[in-house]
Amino acid sequence: MELQENDQSLQTLTAIRLVKKSKEAYNHAATTVENGSPIAEEISQACFQICLECSNLLNAMEEGATDEMRDLGNLNKLLCEQLLMGETSLIKE
Repeated sequence: MELQENDQSLQTLTAIRLVKKSKEAYNHAATTVENGSPIAEEISQACFQICLECSNLLNAMEEGATDEMRDLGNLNKLLCEQLLMGETSLIKE
């Protein structure tokens, strides 16, 4: 029983770390785009890859206590993807 609780605690902490990492990646990409950096597309792509990796890891976790964090990770991925798509279209114009 205690081992199972430790596994759940570790999974929850890992999920929190992944959500925080994906949120920081999105924030960094958004700030870079907002500031008009000449390398905004490259930064956005790298940040999207981080968000995608975090989202995939969160989706691979067992359902239960981490469901809300999975949703947040997926949202960060979606926001980063939209930012990347918007940045790409801005560069092409």
